[in-house]
Amino acid sequence: MLSWSRRFVLILSLAACTPFEDASTDGTGGAGGAGGAGGNGGASGAAGSDDGCRNAADCSDGNPCTIKSCDAGRCTSRPAASGSSCGDGDRCNGEERCDDQGVCLPGVALPVDDGNACTEDTCDPDTGTIRHQGQNGCPCKIQADCDDGNACTQDQCVNGACVFSSRPPGTPCDDSNPCTESDRCGEEGLCIGKLRSIDDQNPCTNDSCNTKGMILHVASPGEPCTDGDPCTLDDVCDEEGQCVGQPRALSDSDPCTDDRCDPATGNLLHDPVAGCVPCADDAGCAGGNPCLIGACAEGKCVYTSTAAGTPCDDGNACTSGDACNGQGQCTGAPKGCNSPPNAACFQAQGACDPATGACSYAPQKAGTSCDDKNKCTKGDACDGKGNCKSGDAVSCKSPPGPCYQASGSCNPGNGQCSYAPAVGAPCNDGQVCTGNDQCTGAGTCAGSPISNCCTSDGQCNDNDECTFDVCQNNKCAHSFNSGACGA
Repeated sequence: MLSWSRRFVLILSLAACTPFEDASTDGTGGAGGAGGAGGNGGASGAAGSDDGCRNAADCSDGNPCTIKSCDAGRCTSRPAASGSSCGDGDRCNGEERCDDQGVCLPGVALPVDDGNACTEDTCDPDTGTIRHQGQNGCPCKIQADCDDGNACTQDQCVNGACVFSSRPPGTPCDDSNPCTESDRCGEEGLCIGKLRSIDDQNPCTNDSCNTKGMILHVASPGEPCTDGDPCTLDDVCDEEGQCVGQPRALSDSDPCTDDRCDPATGNLLHDPVAGCVPCADDAGCAGGNPCLIGACAEGKCVYTSTAAGTPCDDGNACTSGDACNGQGQCTGAPKGCNSPPNAACFQAQGACDPATGACSYAPQKAGTSCDDKNKCTKGDACDGKGNCKSGDAVSCKSPPGPCYQASGSCNPGNGQCSYAPAVGAPCNDGQVCTGNDQCTGAGTCAGSPISNCCTSDGQCNDNDECTFDVCQNNKCAHSFNSGACGA
């Protein structure tokens, strides 16, 4: 039989097989620690001999099946969870797993031999892909005798011998490995797939792909790592697969600073605490606030409030009725500054001078509309200095009729114009049958009647049935009515 493997695989049926895993340790045998059994990466005893450690990273023993820790400067270890991955990087000899004693057990080798004497059987240790490549010259009777199960070869039976030729490179195929993708035929008639990406970019996990194509990320506790936080030290992986560091010591022993670490730079910062007063005794906490009682505690003053309602003086002339509020503050009712001397030309809300209690008001900007209380002006506006400047005078040039004076006078109280009547001025009373029209002195126009003037036939009736009475050109005309009185 022509079956062979690139690497010798020791088969121990102790764990399920898998195509590959991403562990970096090889799980080969080593001596156990104090109290631990020798063999394939045995767990060390409860206490190690590496005195002076700072963290778990200083206690690494190269065994992926133990969890290392540093306790009080001494290294200790315990078995990792049973079933944890501890692969050696060879994806053909099975998936190595930890037992409950901290020993890395070998996995079950992949079945490379297909039982066909006419194929060369191989396993790629990098991908775990098994390949069966037909061998030219193998005896055959029919075409089926030459089937090597390889999609990347063309199988023929020629003159009783198998002939295998490679399909064109790049031909799609299936290497039957769920942990590869983009499978294509290569130059030598082999189906070659690219390993799927399994790296989760987490240094605290061992990444692997199992026989079902499932990608696994198993925590690797105790491994050194970097959590990316400059404000922590001694970063190591925990059992949840997280990188965890110990917070840096921050205190500068000053009770009046707020101590912190800058997460961007890792610099230690000590910010002064507003209002904090350092002290040696209670006398150092006596202050000028009548609403607080001070005492020295742990090197800084601690204040308690006096009872609410305790009289005090807040030093502000703009408040009245000052009293402690029970929260260490002296407060009073604010004085209202809302009565400007000219409401239209000053801001409605003024400012109070804390020293004197006097209110001051800012003037409105020039051009702000106001009222000078004179109805005979219009367009009144503020001058920008708090004064209301009168606008244009109301014009009284529109008398109600021709028998009034042309210019009148304005009443400041209501803004109404009044006009004096004209006397004797010529006018037109609108009557056709009057003449010499003149203003009467009462605002009306009247004229003297014009004799024999008419505006309608009815005004020309002479009560004579023998005449026709008509108004022509505003004059009455009477003509003989022969039909009524005969010739």
